[in-house]
Amino acid sequence: MQKVRIFGSGNFKAAAGSCSYLILEKSGGILEWRAELIEDVIGMEGARHDFRYKDEGIDDKGRPYVIENSLKEFQNAHSSYESKDARVDMFFGRKRVFMMIMCPPEVRKMITKMLDGTAEFVR
Repeated sequence: MQKVRIFGSGNFKAAAGSCSYLILEKSGGILEWRAELIEDVIGMEGARHDFRYKDEGIDDKGRPYVIENSLKEFQNAHSSYESKDARVDMFFGRKRVFMMIMCPPEVRKMITKMLDGTAEFVR
């Protein structure tokens, strides 16, 4: 998997608990990386099926359709994932993705460990 580039990160206290945020480059590997983080590290479901590259179905008139999506089409888009212990919000802009993560400290340590191997910080 291609390393994700991080342009900014931080932590802050909110009324609902501690939050971490990441400002990521919007690159080709971001969707797979996000799915791995959300499903495999944090333990939530649904990230691998959100923002699919290809959508097939039947329209209202009964005709089949295929829509091929590209990552650059996801602008001004928001996705969120929630479980009993954590919440992840992602906002897709033109060139960057802003990710906010609310989770317990032990999950934050697992996220940091994943970042060490799958991300690079850009100055």
